[in-house]
Amino acid sequence: MNPKNRKYKDEAYLREQRDARCLGCGAHDGCDPHHIFHSGGKHGNDLMAVPLCRSCHSGLHAFKDSEESWWEMRGYDIWYVIVNKLMDRIENERD
Repeated sequence: MNPKNRKYKDEAYLREQRDARCLGCGAHDGCDPHHIFHSGGKHGNDLMAVPLCRSCHSGLHAFKDSEESWWEMRGYDIWYVIVNKLMDRIENERD
C-alpha cells in the first residue's frame, strides 16, 4: 500500500523562487516556480519547486523527452538540486 501523497504549501518559499535566478539560463527577471512533481495535473509539493524564467519554463513543458533530460542538458542533476534546497531550508529553520 502506498502512502497518500501529502501536499505541502508554502507561499513564502514560492516567493523566494520567484525572486531567484532561473536555473535554466541564469536570468533574473522574475521566475515561475516550477514544481518537479505533479499530482493528477495539479501542482505538487511547493518545496519541490525550482525557479525558471518564463522562457525556460515554457521550453521545459514543451520538451519532448524526459524532464530529467532537460535538466541534464543544462548541467543539473535536478534531484541533487532539490535535496540541497531542502537541506538549506532545514538549516535556515534551525537558526
